[in-house]
Amino acid sequence: WLIMSKGWAEEHGAVNPESAAGEGESYARRHANGTGPFKLVSREADVKTVFEVNKDWWGFKAGERTNVTRVVFTPISSDATRVAALLSGNVHMAYPIPVQDMRRVDTNAGTSMLVGPEVRTIYLGM
Repeated sequence: WLIMSKGWAEEHGAVNPESAAGEGESYARRHANGTGPFKLVSREADVKTVFEVNKDWWGFKAGERTNVTRVVFTPISSDATRVAALLSGNVHMAYPIPVQDMRRVDTNAGTSMLVGPEVRTIYLGM
Protein backbone atom coordinates (compact mmCIF):
# COMPACT_ATOMS: atom_id res chain seq x y z
CA TRP A 1 0.00 0.00 0.00
CA LEU A 2 3.03 2.26 -0.01
CA ILE A 3 3.72 4.38 -3.05
CA MET A 4 7.39 4.88 -3.80
CA SER A 5 9.82 5.67 -6.59
CA LYS A 6 10.76 2.67 -8.75
CA GLY A 7 14.41 3.74 -8.75
CA TRP A 8 14.47 4.11 -4.97
CA ALA A 9 12.81 0.71 -4.53
CA GLU A 10 15.33 -0.99 -6.83
CA GLU A 11 18.29 0.74 -5.18
CA HIS A 12 17.23 -0.35 -1.69
CA GLY A 13 15.95 -3.87 -2.42
CA ALA A 14 12.29 -3.01 -1.95
CA VAL A 15 10.89 -4.26 -5.26
CA ASN A 16 9.68 -7.64 -3.98
CA PRO A 17 7.13 -7.70 -1.13
CA GLU A 18 8.29 -8.63 2.36
CA SER A 19 6.46 -10.56 5.05
CA ALA A 20 3.76 -8.51 6.77
CA ALA A 21 4.76 -10.22 10.02
CA GLY A 22 7.77 -7.91 10.24
CA GLU A 23 10.37 -10.63 9.86
CA GLY A 24 13.79 -9.47 8.75
CA GLU A 25 15.26 -6.02 8.32
CA SER A 26 15.79 -3.88 5.25
CA TYR A 27 16.58 -0.29 4.36
CA ALA A 28 13.03 0.23 3.09
CA ARG A 29 11.51 -0.99 6.36
CA ARG A 30 13.26 1.80 8.31
CA HIS A 31 13.38 4.60 5.70
CA ALA A 32 10.33 6.14 4.07
CA ASN A 33 9.86 7.15 0.44
CA GLY A 34 6.31 8.47 0.18
CA THR A 35 4.54 11.08 -1.90
CA GLY A 36 1.66 12.13 0.35
CA PRO A 37 0.82 15.16 2.50
CA PHE A 38 2.71 13.76 5.51
CA LYS A 39 6.23 12.41 5.92
CA LEU A 40 7.62 9.96 8.43
CA VAL A 41 9.56 11.53 11.30
CA SER A 42 10.15 8.47 13.47
CA ARG A 43 8.94 4.94 14.05
CA GLU A 44 9.25 2.73 17.10
CA ALA A 45 7.58 -0.60 16.27
CA ASP A 46 4.65 -1.35 18.60
CA VAL A 47 5.21 1.99 20.40
CA LYS A 48 4.47 4.92 18.07
CA THR A 49 4.87 6.30 14.57
CA VAL A 50 5.20 10.07 14.06
CA PHE A 51 4.38 12.00 10.86
CA GLU A 52 4.64 15.70 10.05
CA VAL A 53 3.47 17.82 7.13
CA ASN A 54 5.37 17.15 3.90
CA LYS A 55 5.80 20.66 2.49
CA ASP A 56 7.16 19.16 -0.74
CA TRP A 57 3.87 17.36 -1.44
CA TRP A 58 2.45 18.22 -4.86
CA GLY A 59 -0.98 18.95 -3.31
CA PHE A 60 0.38 21.81 -1.22
CA LYS A 61 1.98 23.23 -4.34
CA ALA A 62 -1.50 23.10 -5.93
CA GLY A 63 -2.98 25.08 -3.02
CA GLU A 64 -4.36 22.28 -0.83
CA ARG A 65 -3.97 22.74 2.93
CA THR A 66 -4.51 20.77 6.13
CA ASN A 67 -5.27 21.85 9.69
CA VAL A 68 -3.14 18.96 10.99
CA THR A 69 0.61 19.53 11.25
CA ARG A 70 1.71 16.45 13.21
CA VAL A 71 0.24 12.96 13.58
CA VAL A 72 1.29 10.41 16.21
CA PHE A 73 -0.07 6.87 15.81
CA THR A 74 0.09 5.00 19.11
CA PRO A 75 -1.04 1.36 18.93
CA ILE A 76 -3.08 0.42 21.99
CA SER A 77 -4.15 -3.22 21.80
CA SER A 78 -6.28 -3.32 24.97
CA ASP A 79 -9.83 -2.07 24.38
CA ALA A 80 -10.17 -0.77 27.94
CA THR A 81 -6.84 1.08 27.82
CA ARG A 82 -7.64 2.56 24.38
CA VAL A 83 -11.03 3.88 25.55
CA ALA A 84 -9.52 5.24 28.78
CA ALA A 85 -6.81 7.05 26.78
CA LEU A 86 -9.49 8.65 24.58
CA LEU A 87 -11.76 9.67 27.46
CA SER A 88 -8.84 11.16 29.42
CA GLY A 89 -7.60 13.18 26.44
CA ASN A 90 -4.31 11.29 26.10
CA VAL A 91 -5.25 10.50 22.47
CA HIS A 92 -7.46 12.53 20.13
CA MET A 93 -9.08 9.63 18.33
CA ALA A 94 -9.21 5.86 18.66
CA TYR A 95 -10.27 2.85 16.60
CA PRO A 96 -11.91 0.52 17.16
CA ILE A 97 -14.22 1.49 19.98
CA PRO A 98 -15.98 -1.56 21.44
CA VAL A 99 -19.77 -1.50 21.03
CA GLN A 100 -20.29 -1.53 24.81
CA ASP A 101 -18.24 1.70 25.14
CA MET A 102 -19.78 3.70 22.28
CA ARG A 103 -22.47 5.41 24.38
CA ARG A 104 -19.91 6.35 27.07
CA VAL A 105 -17.58 7.87 24.45
CA ASP A 106 -20.46 9.70 22.74
CA THR A 107 -21.83 11.19 25.97
CA ASN A 108 -18.43 12.22 27.35
CA ALA A 109 -17.98 16.02 27.25
CA GLY A 110 -14.72 15.93 25.29
CA THR A 111 -15.45 13.14 22.80
CA SER A 112 -18.00 12.03 20.24
CA MET A 113 -18.56 9.02 18.02
CA LEU A 114 -18.36 9.21 14.25
CA VAL A 115 -20.34 6.20 13.05
CA GLY A 116 -21.14 5.00 9.55
CA PRO A 117 -21.28 1.96 7.32
CA GLU A 118 -18.03 0.11 6.70
CA VAL A 119 -16.79 -0.83 3.26
CA ARG A 120 -16.07 -4.52 3.65
CA THR A 121 -17.26 -7.95 2.63
CA ILE A 122 -18.03 -10.68 5.14
CA TYR A 123 -18.83 -14.17 3.94
CA LEU A 124 -18.94 -17.76 5.06
CA GLY A 125 -17.00 -19.93 2.60
CA MET A 126 -18.02 -23.58 2.35
